[in-house]
Amino acid sequence: MAGALFAATLASGCSRTPVVEAPAPAPPARPPAARTIASGLDVLARMRASLGDSVPRALTFVQHNTVFLASGQVQQRWRVIVAPPMRMRLDYLPLTSRAGQLYLGDDVITFQNGRRTGRQSQVSPLLLLAFGVYAQSPETSRRFLDSLGVNVAIVRRDTIAGRPAWVIGAEANDLTSDQVWVDAERWVTLRIIDKETRGPRTTITDMRLGDFVTYGGLPIATTIVVYRDRRQALRQELREFRVNPTLSDATFDPARWVEGQSLR
Repeated sequence: MAGALFAATLASGCSRTPVVEAPAPAPPARPPAARTIASGLDVLARMRASLGDSVPRALTFVQHNTVFLASGQVQQRWRVIVAPPMRMRLDYLPLTSRAGQLYLGDDVITFQNGRRTGRQSQVSPLLLLAFGVYAQSPETSRRFLDSLGVNVAIVRRDTIAGRPAWVIGAEANDLTSDQVWVDAERWVTLRIIDKETRGPRTTITDMRLGDFVTYGGLPIATTIVVYRDRRQALRQELREFRVNPTLSDATFDPARWVEGQSLR
C-alpha cells in the first residue's frame, strides 16, 4: 500500500490534470459499548476478552506455603507447572520425594513415592479462575464454575479492599454461598469463597488473591491468603517465575509421573 501511494504521488506531480483534493478522513469509529453485565457468564466473557491471545502456553513457579496449625506453623515448598487452560502439575519439594498432584481438567491425581495413590473428580478453583478463564471459552469456564457450586445466574456489584468488583454467585451480605469476586476494571479474581459440607460439619473457605504481577501478559496473584471459618489457615507466596519453558511430553502424563519431573 505504501508503494502504491508513493507511485500515485509521483504521477500526480508529472500530470497536467488538476489535482482533486482528497476528502477529509472520516472520524474514527467509536469502540463498541461494553456489554452490560447481566450474569456471571458476562463476567467470564470480559475476563476472557481482557487478554486476547496473550496467554502464555506454560508457566512455572515455586510456591512457598505457610500452614497455620494449632500447634504452630509448617513450611512447605511446591514447584508448580501450569499449562492453560486447565492443566497443572504440583511437585512437592524436594523432588526426591516424588510426590505431588496432577490436575487435568476436572480430575486430580495424587502421587506418593512415584506411585499413583488416588484419583478423583475435582476442579481446582485457583487453576480455573487464575489461569483457565483466560484461555478457554466463557461457556467452558461456566461449566467448571457450575461444578464448584457457583450460581452464575447471580451477579452484583460490590467493593473489596477499595477495588470495585463483580460478585458471581451470592447476593449482598451473603458470605457463605459459593462465590467469586472479580475486579471490575482489571478483570482478575480477587476472592473465592467455597462452602463444603461433610456430614454434620460445614466449612467456609475464603481465599484472597493479591500482589498481582504480569508474566507473559498474564496478571498473576503472587500472594494468596486462605481463611477457614474466619481463621487464617494458609498463606501462599509465588516466586521464581518462568514463562513458556520447554515441557516434555511426560509433564502431564500420569503414567510417566517421575519422568515428568524433568524441566528444561
